[in-house]
Amino acid sequence: MAGTNIRVTNMSPGAIDTDLKYTVTDPEMKIAVMQAYSENTLSPEDMAHAIHFAISEESNIAINEIIVRPANHC
Repeated sequence: MAGTNIRVTNMSPGAIDTDLKYTVTDPEMKIAVMQAYSENTLSPEDMAHAIHFAISEESNIAINEIIVRPANHC
């Protein structure tokens, strides 16, 4: 509704290092998930910084989408 001052941002995170990886029950999938998550993940704090960035902008700025992924440190 116009005039409500509600802003929406779509946050698309990459792999975030959480306990979710420990809930995989398929043995083969668990190995693949654990390997993938050990190589290049974001910390929960990384995602919190991105969220803080989006909600801290001035009211005249709308951030519609943020894709957050680990930086490639090659």
